[in-house]
Formats: sequence, C-alpha cells, structure tokens
Amino acid sequence: MKPTNNHTLLRMRIFLTVLVLIFSLQSWTKADDIRDFEIEGMSIGDSLLDYFTKNEIQREMNSEFVYEYPGNKFIKIGVGSGKSFILTKELDQYEDLSIAIKKNDKRYKIYSVQGRVFCMNDIQECFSKAKDIVLELKEFFGNTAKFSKWDRAHTADKSKESHVYANEFTFKNKSKVAVHVYDWSNKLKKEKNWNDHISVAILSKEYSSFLQNIKY
Repeated sequence: MKPTNNHTLLRMRIFLTVLVLIFSLQSWTKADDIRDFEIEGMSIGDSLLDYFTKNEIQREMNSEFVYEYPGNKFIKIGVGSGKSFILTKELDQYEDLSIAIKKNDKRYKIYSVQGRVFCMNDIQECFSKAKDIVLELKEFFGNTAKFSKWDRAHTADKSKESHVYANEFTFKNKSKVAVHVYDWSNKLKKEKNWNDHISVAILSKEYSSFLQNIKY
C-alpha cells in the first residue's frame, strides 16, 4: 500500500531529525575515516555475518531481488523490517537498506550502506529534505570533507529520462557520504518497479571508484 502524503512527510521529518542526531553522536576523532559512521547500526568494513547467518545471506544473494552490477564484481542486497525481506532488521530511520558486497567474498564485507525513504506521491518532498540534510551535514563536516553536487541522466536508463541529483562529501581517503535524489522515468517505474526516493549512503573508496567507472 502506498503511503499517503501526510504519512510520507511525517516519515521524512523523523528521518531528518534522527539522521542528524546519528551523525552528531558519532566519535569524530578521525575525520578521514568513513568507518566512524553508521547507518542503522551498520558500518563500512563490517561483515554481514555480524548481523545475519550465512544461510540467510546466501538465500538473499540467490533471490530475484539481488542487484548485480555489470562485471559481477559487486552486488547490492536488501535489508528491511518487513516480512518480504530475507534479511530482516528493525529499522528506525529508513524504509529499507541496500548493502554493497563483493559477489565472491566469503566474509561478506560491507562496502556501502544506503538507507532509502520513498517519495512516491511528490518528489519535491525529496528535494526539500535533501536540501535540509545537506545543510546540516555541511555544518557538521566543516572542512573535513570536500562538498560537490551534480545532476545527470542515470546511466541505467538508456532513454535518459531518469535522473539522479547528487550531493556528496568526499573525505581525504576518497570515501564518501552521499545524499541523492533518484527520479526514475515512468517506464522504469512500471517495468522495474523502481520508485523515486531520497537516499543517504556511506561508500568506501573502492566502491565509490567502481561506481564512477561502471559501464552499463
């Protein structure tokens, strides 16, 4: 069931408030180490085995919902609190998580954690909240991270009708904290069931570099 406008707006307000609290409570002794941050208790460099059994992880990796990038080096798997998820975890700030791991890594090391909140009814809510989050993070990070922003057609959509609007904080070791808004075309929404959303992600240097050079 799709959320109502009021429900989505309430979720976004809670999301923003808790997000800023999460970041402000981090131990900020190493400004260039992205491992100091976490989303829903999960951090870069953790093993998925710290949260789920090997059997659960394998089931998710073999499910129809896993996303395999071209070249098969990395895959993205889903984590959520609903019954439809194999990897279930109570989530406080986000509607679901996407975790990036290497397909053949038996340790299941985490290279990225991405939390999403959907804006199915009005994408302007996503743009507004993304702006608020970025302002908070700019104040928090100060000069410890380089800020950049861009928007372009998403390379996964050959029609170029889908767009991603990015706000990124890059640290000295090239890892990132990213706040993105994804605006998918009506065709992909129908064919792939991809929905417009705002995401907050922490990305390792290796995974970030992989995304920059990927060819769909």
